[in-house]
Amino acid sequence: MRAFPVVLLALNWLGIIGSTSHATNAVNIPDAYLRRQIHGRAVPSSINKEFKNKHISRDKRRELERDEKRQRLHELRELKKQDAERRQKDRLERRNLLEQQNADLLHIPPKSLYGPPAPKHSVRGLQTATSNHMQSAETWLASYPNSTTLSNNVRQQLLAMAAFHYATGGKNWFLRKNWLNETVHECQWYNQAEEDSCLGKTIVELELQGNNLGGILMSEISMLESLQKLDIEDNFIRGTIPTEIAQLYTLNDINVEENLMVGPIPSEMGSMLTLEEILIKENAFTGTIPTQLGQLVNLEEFDVSENQLWGTLPPHMGNLTFLEVFDVYFNFELNGTVPTSIWLLPNLEEFNLEFNYFRDTIPTQIGFSTSLAYIYIQDNYFYGPIPSEIGNVRTLIDIEFEDNELLGTIPTELLLLTNLKTLKLDDNLLTGSVPLGLWTLNLTFMELAENQLTGSLPLQMGLSTAMTVLGLSENQFTGTIPEVVGLMSSLESLDLRMNPMRGSLPGAFGELTALQELYLSNVAFTGSIPLEFASLSSLEVLHLENTRLTGLIPAPLCNIADLAFTCGIPGGLCGCGCVCVAPTEAPTTPVTLPPVPATLPPATAAPSADGTAAGTLGGTLNGTIDGTMNSTWAASTSASPELTGLEPPGGEVAVQAAENFDENFFGK
Repeated sequence: MRAFPVVLLALNWLGIIGSTSHATNAVNIPDAYLRRQIHGRAVPSSINKEFKNKHISRDKRRELERDEKRQRLHELRELKKQDAERRQKDRLERRNLLEQQNADLLHIPPKSLYGPPAPKHSVRGLQTATSNHMQSAETWLASYPNSTTLSNNVRQQLLAMAAFHYATGGKNWFLRKNWLNETVHECQWYNQAEEDSCLGKTIVELELQGNNLGGILMSEISMLESLQKLDIEDNFIRGTIPTEIAQLYTLNDINVEENLMVGPIPSEMGSMLTLEEILIKENAFTGTIPTQLGQLVNLEEFDVSENQLWGTLPPHMGNLTFLEVFDVYFNFELNGTVPTSIWLLPNLEEFNLEFNYFRDTIPTQIGFSTSLAYIYIQDNYFYGPIPSEIGNVRTLIDIEFEDNELLGTIPTELLLLTNLKTLKLDDNLLTGSVPLGLWTLNLTFMELAENQLTGSLPLQMGLSTAMTVLGLSENQFTGTIPEVVGLMSSLESLDLRMNPMRGSLPGAFGELTALQELYLSNVAFTGSIPLEFASLSSLEVLHLENTRLTGLIPAPLCNIADLAFTCGIPGGLCGCGCVCVAPTEAPTTPVTLPPVPATLPPATAAPSADGTAAGTLGGTLNGTIDGTMNSTWAASTSASPELTGLEPPGGEVAVQAAENFDENFFGK
């Protein structure tokens, strides 16, 4: 029986007995990772599974994980593009249907309403802007009524609007009402501006989000000299941001997010002192962040996330005293230290450095911040302790420090952050226990997985009624799951994997009607699955691999989309397609004991409690003992009273008897 666990491990290693996964709806990697990013789900990493037990260095594992995440994020981008194409195809079909309905109603050809339809060979309907977009605009303007009598300002505005139309494939826009209509003033051409797009007769706002614009952002955009807002988000604009854009001295907001633009951020933009928003995320911009942008003293929002920028953060960005949002998420190659002056910007609310290569400490000066609400520094190389001064930043709502190299304990000063909703510290080097007061905060997310935290789950966890995600896996938590877990009524995801916990599963789990994901694998839980689990109607994921749970899995759980447990263990979990295996009884294979010396030395007597002499084997062994099995059995029963009365096994000693003899005769 001693060898039985070893045999099981060997069988598991050879694949004869393994984890059985019952999944009716497979979740692909990108969706699983997106779910973790958006909802904070503790989805296990395949890199962890494959490499963590091979004792590779933590740095190497992190590099492998980063490569895996990078691939997943690229896949997500492709999925988003495909989804955008699908949505635009649906829009185009709806537009064509509307054209036909209007044509039937008005008895006019559809193309007279919207112009020629998009080319059938291109879902996007992109029109590549050529160098003659200005020539096309001038040709159109030449036919404009009374064009020779137009003032220079009016002529320039008309020419710029027409050129923009041709440069971005205007014929293929989804909506282009009145564009290039000589009988309608350009202020009435289709525009998504919330208010009037013109100030008097002058264009001040140009907003065409999600309108199937293609081509390029032309350099002649600078001809709209009074433009204050340019918003062409969610289109298919290619090419670079023209340096001539710096000639728009009145521009407040530029938004080219979610396009296909490339090249560097023009350093000339540093002279646009009226800029309040630079929103260029989700493109393919390269190069460094220009130091000149530190001169934009009126800038309030700076979002260059999801590009391919590299280099360090310019210290001059610490001069932007009106900045509220600083977001450089997912650029991969931004590195170095983070200027303390940026942490201390007086109006900074959102600070996002996620998924880069910054290597720095969290400055103690963070305690002087009076506005920080959201800090995202995950997936970098921040090291050192979490400063206790962070407790002074009472405005904090989200703290996301996961996937770094932070060490030390979780500061108790976090209890002062009464507005805190999200605390993510997983995958660091934190030690000590979880401050009890954290359970009394109104947290929604608390993820502390993959650290070296200790202690047990306290009764105070029942006070966390607003918590939706709790991740505590891969730590050193001990003890049992308290019944008060049933009071966490909002809980949607609970992860306790790979902790030295024990005990049975509480029936109070049945009260968690919102629970969607439950990870309990690689924990020594015992007993059967409570019948109350059958009431978890929202449960989609249940992982119970490598536990000591026994018995039949309640039938309703077999319908869970992602059910995983270890199948084939005698006396272990079964059902849901896994045949029950009866507990293994003592093997009957005979065991041959080594020969016993014919003569033993006299037993050394020792005083007993009543003053008489007793032998060292629990009784006096006199005379000689021959080498036969029967005489050995007689000696063992004399030495060990618990064997007295058992019949000798007729020349064959069962394994259980041999173990008892072994423990009593040779010592435990």
